[in-house]
Formats: sequence, structure tokens, C-alpha cells
Amino acid sequence: MIELQLVHSAHPLSKSAHSIPSASFLNNWSSSSLNTVSQESPAPPTSHEDSLFEFATTGEKGMMMKNRSMPDQILKPVRANEFNFYETVYPNCPQIQRFAPKYFGFKMKERPLVKLEDLTARYKRANILDIKMGHSTAGEKESDEKKEYRRKKDGATTSLPLAMRYAGLWLFDPETRDYHIKDKIWGKRLEAKDFFSTLDMYVSNQGKNSIEKRIGLIDKWMTKLEAIKQWIDSPNAQFRMYSSSLMFIYEGDDLDDVSCDLRMIDFSHVYPIRDGGRDDGYIKGLNNLMSYLADLKDMYTLSMHSEAGFDLEGEPLNIKDMSARPPE
Repeated sequence: MIELQLVHSAHPLSKSAHSIPSASFLNNWSSSSLNTVSQESPAPPTSHEDSLFEFATTGEKGMMMKNRSMPDQILKPVRANEFNFYETVYPNCPQIQRFAPKYFGFKMKERPLVKLEDLTARYKRANILDIKMGHSTAGEKESDEKKEYRRKKDGATTSLPLAMRYAGLWLFDPETRDYHIKDKIWGKRLEAKDFFSTLDMYVSNQGKNSIEKRIGLIDKWMTKLEAIKQWIDSPNAQFRMYSSSLMFIYEGDDLDDVSCDLRMIDFSHVYPIRDGGRDDGYIKGLNNLMSYLADLKDMYTLSMHSEAGFDLEGEPLNIKDMSARPPE
């Protein structure tokens, strides 16, 4: 059972055939408690409100802000690795351009601010889920001490058994007009046995979305996940990504609207594959995530043909049974 706590704020962040990079390009490239936010009385954004979503999903207040001169963009402070990724890899990789937010350049402050597409801009009330992919969040060029620290941290989360973990959740309740928020600390503490029921909570908006909407969302996301997997799992795969996430978004202020999106985000630890291998951690996470979504769709489909949550054979539908399949 997930407990709700109340925290009030005025406004969310949201407003209402591919070529492969050349070998020479790759060789030259080197990467150096559930809270509720009231939405009933919107007010002009402040710097605190601009960073509210980033705080909700990463726990790092003030990391991201709206680009006030371009309302459909955000400004994200980045370190050298991620800045190099956007300036060097992004322009040369159509697959990244297809699956990641659009990149519009940068501006220099104390550190670079990259201008990115605001993925929530077209939604009245965006429901957002951030899932960090892979076994390990330790980048290849980090120190041994840092790698060991990250391995211990990852080993205590669902990253180790499932190759994915929740990094943030943002759910709008159209009845109470509140946002329900979970941060990355919650994601680290969540156990593998709770992953499926939490995914159900997000897709169903705590049981409020219509069954048709739930199935429609899953169908759209599965199409995108299949395309991402086809790229990452291909013989021509070029990168391994550590501590990168998948960001799920859908409209939260309409229980039937299936408008949604799915993007790859966070590229601070992306490295060229030089050993002929592949990104096994990310691929395993994708397989497990797609398996859970398929099970959710089966559960929702059965509920359309049954009464009071019973399947076609008269047996009670059981979320734990549906999620009992061991991770890949």
C-alpha cells in the first residue's frame, strides 16, 4: 500500500531507414513517501515551480528550468560528458534523434545549459514515469572507488535483478486536482516484487483510467519499445548507456485520452562499444519492461470480458500471479 502525503504548490512544470555513425567518428569521440501538489489554482511559474518536476523525479532541486524565451523548451545544466554527447553524438546519430528529446543547442552560464524539447509541453496535466535502465549506473570512465559505490547502491535496488528501477513518478488525480509524486529515493527502496503493481498504478492512474485507455497506452508504448530494442540489440549497435532512463508520459486530465509519449533521456554516461559486444544491461531491462507491460495488457483485456475482476475460467485475477514470472 502506497501512502499519500500532501505538499502544496501552484503549478507543475507542464503547461497546458537510419544511418549509423562512421567508425572514424566513433573513434574520435570520447565521453569525458507519495507527495501531492495542488493544481486547482495555477499561478505564473516561479523558479521553484520550474524545477519542481526535476526535484520530483531526481531529488535534485533546481536542476532543470523552463526556457522563458522558448516555452516549449527546457534548460538543463550538464557536465562535460553529457554536453559532449549533445554536441558530438546527437547531430550524427539519427537513432538518438528519433528516440531522445530534440536538442536546440546550448547557452553558457556557470556550466553549460543544453536547450531540450519540453516533452510535457503539449499536455494539460502530464503523468510521468522515469525508469532508469540497466544493471549498473557506473560509467566506464569513473574511478574504481566510484564504480564500487555505484555497484553497491545498484545491488540494493531493482537494478540488479530487473535491470531497471523507478527514478520518479508524477501522477495527476483528475478528481482531487492534485499531483501525486514519488522521487528517486522511493525508487531505490522499492522491491522487485512491487515493480509490477507500481507499473499498474501508473498506467491505470490508480485505477481511474478507462480500460480502453490503459490498453491503448500500452500498445503505443510497446511499439516504441520494440523500435528502441531493435536499434540497441542490432549487430550495428554503437553505444552502451549507463544511468540513462526511459521517460513515459501521458495525458492525466482525461481518463479516456490516449495521447502519450516515450523517450530516452539522460546521457551523461554513454560510451562507444569497442569490444564487439552489446548493451546487455539495457536490453535485459527492455525485455523485462516489455514483459511486464504485456502482462498488464493481458490483465486489462481479461477484465473487459469478466465481472468483478474474474478471468474467463472464473478464477480471480491476481496481480502477484501476473507478475510472478522471474526476471530474464
